[in-house]
Amino acid sequence: MYGIPGGGKSQLILQFAKYIHEFNPDCNVFHIDATNRESLVQGFQVIHALLQLPHESRQDIMTEMVKNWLTRCYPGGWLLLVDNVVSIGLVQQFLPAGDSGIILFTMRDEIAAKSLGGGGTLELSCMDTNESVDLILKGADIDPSTASANEFEQAAALGRELGGLPLALDQSATCIYYRRWSLSEYLDLLRREKVKALTVKSIAGSKTVHEVFTLALMNLDPVSVILLKLIVHLDWHNIPTALLKAGTQKIKLVPPAPDVTTSFQKSTMRGCICGGIRAATRRLFHQSSSDGSCLDTTEPPLQSGCGHLSCSSPTIRQLFCSSEELEKAISNLHAAALVNRKQDASIWLHDLVYEMIMDLLEESERRQFAKLAVTLCDCYFPASEIIKDPVSWVECEAASCHAITSMRNIKEIGVVLGQTYHLQSKVALYYHSRARYTEAMNLFRAALNGFRAMCGAQHPFTLDTERNIGDVYFHLACKYEMEEWFGEGQDTENGVHGNHH
Repeated sequence: MYGIPGGGKSQLILQFAKYIHEFNPDCNVFHIDATNRESLVQGFQVIHALLQLPHESRQDIMTEMVKNWLTRCYPGGWLLLVDNVVSIGLVQQFLPAGDSGIILFTMRDEIAAKSLGGGGTLELSCMDTNESVDLILKGADIDPSTASANEFEQAAALGRELGGLPLALDQSATCIYYRRWSLSEYLDLLRREKVKALTVKSIAGSKTVHEVFTLALMNLDPVSVILLKLIVHLDWHNIPTALLKAGTQKIKLVPPAPDVTTSFQKSTMRGCICGGIRAATRRLFHQSSSDGSCLDTTEPPLQSGCGHLSCSSPTIRQLFCSSEELEKAISNLHAAALVNRKQDASIWLHDLVYEMIMDLLEESERRQFAKLAVTLCDCYFPASEIIKDPVSWVECEAASCHAITSMRNIKEIGVVLGQTYHLQSKVALYYHSRARYTEAMNLFRAALNGFRAMCGAQHPFTLDTERNIGDVYFHLACKYEMEEWFGEGQDTENGVHGNHH
């Protein structure tokens, strides 16, 4: 079984084990954690003790003794639950030969599932509305047959807020039950502080969805972390890989300074768990991009569609050094089930993954990656001269969603970036071509204010934008406003070049 963190894989195999044991009480059921070699060895030591096998102090021989026992055809049979598989090669060293029992694996990686799952695979996806409502009501000890219409509506709203993620739904329902909260009280908390709500433990010792996600994040390499930070500054529901690859083709990165080094180390991060998973993950996220990277915004933007990213971060440079490196980072995130692939060569994030990542970002990182997202969108958006061609409209529509998201982010955090005004102009031209004049006018005006402040009233970017605004008024049949804007632009050009230029 494979799927997103919090998809309910571990809960499902444990429920299956309970069913098997009730059906066949003589069946031996073993559960081991396959996160790493240490956990596998520890799991086999427990099995060795349960089976009361001859005493042995050497771990490798103890493991072989357990494998030999499992290989023998035992009358009652056995069920081995191998949970949280990370490495196929590592797990295969611990698997018994033969087919005297049943092995169930859980992992996030689809490729690993298909490699190990000789008896078939099962992907656990998010629950639909009806399933979510049923789980929440039963978990909160509310009988669905007697629940009110208001309770059904609030349970459905909870399901939507949590994106149908089984572990999050179960955690929320249990929290409501044990803390004696109403559905409306928990829904209010979730809407106000979603990440905080997902850290609340319902039962001592239980694992929250926040802990599941943060542990998954801590196993990522620095380049994959960088990509995750960038993705959340785009429209995370549908990101074409071509958009990300535009960075490898057009974004120009300044070489790193000689004294800049990357401070990220996995071993250090794992040692920070004693100080709290959330604190450790925050430190990981900060270290992976705190190696001195910035965007140079001191000069006017001289060219659209070619990102001039002044960046001394070796990790960001590595991400965009080639399409192969970018694909490797995407594959790593997909293997960790933090992003999902679509058949149309795009990827998407679950809403809760987005919420978790945004909660972990420092303010300086938000500024940095908001700039990078805008620069990337400007590189990806079709050039101004081909936007009016209807052939390009499908591509423009797909790119506009990410452009709008990135521009909204950069506005919210108060960052001034010249590339933003180029992007506003191109999206406005597309809206203009599609007769979406109100949207086009708003973006043209925003671009005009930016060009005037950064380049001055007489700069060609400013004058082109004024003419574009006049053209919008022309199509709206606003004769007075059209003449005013065309006249203002003409007066400015006459002052610069003379009346006969």
